[in-house]
Amino acid sequence: MDHNEAEAIINKAAMLKQEELQLEGLGLPIMPQAIGALLKLGGLPPVKRLLLANNVITALLPEIGSLNVLEELDVRNNRLSQIPSEIRKLRKLRSVLLGKNRFT
Repeated sequence: MDHNEAEAIINKAAMLKQEELQLEGLGLPIMPQAIGALLKLGGLPPVKRLLLANNVITALLPEIGSLNVLEELDVRNNRLSQIPSEIRKLRKLRSVLLGKNRFT
């Protein structure tokens, strides 16, 4: 799957005002930039669950810190070596699943 297809999923979730973005197993190399773009435009509903497991993601965008109501972040089985410091802004975050990445 390419980024255009991921963006279509994100746009559909925004249109339907879904609280969950399910982007698992899509072969994504980075967190989709459409998430950050929609946040800046105010077009993304309050996302409580961001599911990015089973991709090949090497980096999360700093915009992740703007997901104010995020409660669950699943980035298992990717290629992450670090998490952006902006994640500290997520006061409602209760569950972070990080297994099978490249943290040292």
